[in-house]
Amino acid sequence: EPDYAEAWATLAGASIVRSFQVDEGASELIRQGRSAANKAIEINPNTGFAYAARGLLNIRELNWEAAMADLDSAIELNPNESNSLLWKGIGLLMLGYNAEALDYLLQAEKVDPVFALLQSWIIVAYTNLDEAEAVGRHADKEEAFASNTNNSGRYVLHLLRGDLEAAEQTWALADIETLESDVLARTAFGALRDPARKEAAISTLLENEQMSASRTLFPYLWLIGATDAALDHMHRIIDSGRGLRAGIGLVTIWAAYHRDQLDAPGLPELFERIGAADYWRKHGDPDLCRVSGDNIECGEK
Repeated sequence: EPDYAEAWATLAGASIVRSFQVDEGASELIRQGRSAANKAIEINPNTGFAYAARGLLNIRELNWEAAMADLDSAIELNPNESNSLLWKGIGLLMLGYNAEALDYLLQAEKVDPVFALLQSWIIVAYTNLDEAEAVGRHADKEEAFASNTNNSGRYVLHLLRGDLEAAEQTWALADIETLESDVLARTAFGALRDPARKEAAISTLLENEQMSASRTLFPYLWLIGATDAALDHMHRIIDSGRGLRAGIGLVTIWAAYHRDQLDAPGLPELFERIGAADYWRKHGDPDLCRVSGDNIECGEK
């Protein structure tokens, strides 16, 4: 049925998800995904999931205006589709609108209460809002619904509570599940315990960059306060065309246990480059930054 719009929309979603799982052929999958989404909309402009898929592609390309417009269309057409609500929430988290993002994520939870990945992003939102009790509650849900042990909720909760030993153990276990090695987590937490090891840790992390290909090194570098190295790494990710990975790294910046690093000198330049600053100028300040003309100041008000 070549004119079945929902089939084209589903192909778009599948192509996009698959593009995150492979190295070779990812670009072709992305092109296929966008073409399929556009085809679905051409056949039937009321195909909500096609707008959602295209919105996620626009996030990947750091095209925030188009992304939010597409996701708004998707939600308007199908308000009970959890992926549309999830992706809208993720986009808002990347841009630093943590409270607004949480509203969309909790709407998605009402639609799909056993969606493990959704629980992970709800945890991110509550982490950025410094709500430890809520993080713990949703970490329990994440563990109950997930098919693996790579659950972020536990180590995030330990970081919020300042329990570095427990955070290290849970982060290391998560990395073993995902990366088949805990060298990145162990290296980062070693530098947290002993700041004198920071420079050596940066070198070790960068030497093992390929190991983190699916998740990027940004969370590890930012965790140890290596802000210059983290931002350099972020620019390389953007240069490689992995905009969504850059955005996922950006979510780390807003975490409550990183607030003292929001004055990093290189952050305004990054915000300008990825288009976040222009989006803020048009739509209002994010939770933790103030934008006035060319001036961007971030941190607690």
